[in-house]
Amino acid sequence: INGPRLHEFLQELNRDVISKYDVMTVGETVLSTLEQARELVDKDRHELTMVFNFDHTDVDNYMGLKYFERKFDLRRLKKVYQKWQHGLHGIGWNSLFIENHDQRRSVGRFGTTEDEAYREKAAKMLATSYFLMEGTPFIYQGQEIGMTNAHFTSIDETRDVEIHNIYNMCQTHPFIRLLIGKHLFDNSRDNARTPMQWDDTEFAGFSSVTPWIDVNKNKDHINVMDSLKREDSLYSYYRKLVHFRIKNEIIPGGEYTDLLPKDKSVLAYKMKNEKGELTVFSNFTKEQVECPLLSGYSKEDLVLTNEKENAETSLKPYETRVYQKVS
Repeated sequence: INGPRLHEFLQELNRDVISKYDVMTVGETVLSTLEQARELVDKDRHELTMVFNFDHTDVDNYMGLKYFERKFDLRRLKKVYQKWQHGLHGIGWNSLFIENHDQRRSVGRFGTTEDEAYREKAAKMLATSYFLMEGTPFIYQGQEIGMTNAHFTSIDETRDVEIHNIYNMCQTHPFIRLLIGKHLFDNSRDNARTPMQWDDTEFAGFSSVTPWIDVNKNKDHINVMDSLKREDSLYSYYRKLVHFRIKNEIIPGGEYTDLLPKDKSVLAYKMKNEKGELTVFSNFTKEQVECPLLSGYSKEDLVLTNEKENAETSLKPYETRVYQKVS
């Protein structure tokens, strides 16, 4: 449904259903502009509570085409966060997410890595980075245990009609094949659609029979049962994030400020309202980086981190910290 008919449909839905119950409505609005999103979540228009916007998922591709992959640049991601945090502040409500059924897995993306030495630590950093902004955070199935791309090697291993169409185009159009190249399978939606990895059994506890698509081979060490056993697991960290977020009084109504907009390695932002201020620092690289801005924050105000020990003015690889000062 597009254009005027969409507005009419949403108003009918609101009048007949939504207004009678205490519900939240979310719309997936691919390619919507900020202006369109502001209209859709405008309370006076009685349409949607939130919208899913995908601008941040296009920071590592060309022209919004995910198969035309380009090197990740943190500064592009910062611009998108700034745009939407400021654009809907005081008007509507953001949806916060880094994975969904139409995107490849976030582990190994946005500057992170699948290397076991850093996989969970990098995923904790990425989670912290988006989870504490103004809006409602969403967690996609498998994201909470750090599921990775499936690393398909053949089109026969995939099921999604999109990847099959793109594959056929590559066979008949050499120019498209040249542009997409080795990234074809890495960007397939099927990477986020492999069976949920509950345990290390043959079909990962998802089924007792062969599922429609193969289980990721790393289910032996990436699965829910393993995550539940470890206090330092990514799953345990997400639980901390959720509990912290629920009790926090600064994020709702908090104004977003990018503290290091030109920095290539560190995302640093502040959320501030009359209740106090909350500051997030995240190193998006596997290198230790200097961050002099940290000198203005004390250990007493540190409320969350993925490191056991923190240096005064530098961040270790994929380190993240959250500082809070209550008014």
